[in-house]
Amino acid sequence: MKTNMNIVINALTITSRHKGGKTYIVNLVNALVGIDKKNKYYIIVNKNGKTLFKNLNSAINFKVIVMPISGKNKKARLFFDHIILPLWAYLKSIDILLYPNNIGPLINIIPYVVVVHDLGCLNIYKTISRPRQLYYKLFFTHSLKKSSCIITVSRFTKNSILKNVKSKLPKILVVYEGVNPIDFPPSNKSEFNYILFVGTLYQHKNISSLISAFSWLKNKYNIKHKLVIVGLDIDGKQVGILRRFAQKKGVVKDILFTGAVSDYRLKQYYLNADLFITPSLFEGFGLPILEAMGAGIPVIASNNTAMPEVVGDAGILVKPKDIKGMAEAMYKILSNSKFRIHLIKKGHKRVKRFSWEKTAQGVLKVLQEVYDINQR
Repeated sequence: MKTNMNIVINALTITSRHKGGKTYIVNLVNALVGIDKKNKYYIIVNKNGKTLFKNLNSAINFKVIVMPISGKNKKARLFFDHIILPLWAYLKSIDILLYPNNIGPLINIIPYVVVVHDLGCLNIYKTISRPRQLYYKLFFTHSLKKSSCIITVSRFTKNSILKNVKSKLPKILVVYEGVNPIDFPPSNKSEFNYILFVGTLYQHKNISSLISAFSWLKNKYNIKHKLVIVGLDIDGKQVGILRRFAQKKGVVKDILFTGAVSDYRLKQYYLNADLFITPSLFEGFGLPILEAMGAGIPVIASNNTAMPEVVGDAGILVKPKDIKGMAEAMYKILSNSKFRIHLIKKGHKRVKRFSWEKTAQGVLKVLQEVYDINQR
């Protein structure tokens, strides 16, 4: 019996717009390189993603395959996702497919595992357009039912699937995301003190409530801090909307919108911040929380969805629509150095529970189990 697996990892979904998906796939692959010298991996990318895996050149059991499509061409990418890739894998005698971005293939001719990050795709949080709703309604449930196993990145996401998908499903296993250590000191000290938010500017990130809380904080306590909002403006309209809102709240001059930034600049923003806050209405995991803890920043997060699972007892949890509560939590950290140091120490301890190596080990274990079952 053959013991080594031929595995395809579908990275066709990587685009410049979706940093979270890119972060997961790239770090998972890099961690697999470190722990698995036995199985053969084919990393399938679009033309925009071919430079993301340069370090795989020395890994003899990993090969990057560039498909002749652009990540920006959604129709072509979906055709490759659902039709071409499964057929290509079948012809190449691939043993198992890994679809790490919520939805598996339409053609089910090879065993596959799908990684589900959250259920925003079912629009249970009212955040996506009707065309995307139709696509997800058609393909999401189908791909879960036909998969050999489902991986979720949190218990919350697992429970959300069980609650919202009314179909017989395969086994669902939780494998947490990891975090990379921020392992160098800041080279450029910030010219001002600031509160930090990191995330793509979707409406469900609830940044308007953060701005309201920031305004309340400045008006009551006259703090000198600015608010730095790091993240891509997903539709090119959000920064304008939020600036106008901040103007009404009287704090627009104290808010910096950076847009998308390089990994190096992101580390600098983390390392120089006085606190990190994410008042999101929902998260399937919440990777920036761990990144902030790893950088030695006290964390405030919403008390809903997967965020309490990630924060544990190492941060302050607040109701995302409680403006005064959010503001008071920020002030407690900024004004109480002993409490701030306490949270930083808790965060350093908490973040050690999560690593991309552990993520890779968990994913590899699932792939091996699926492979073994299909070899019987």
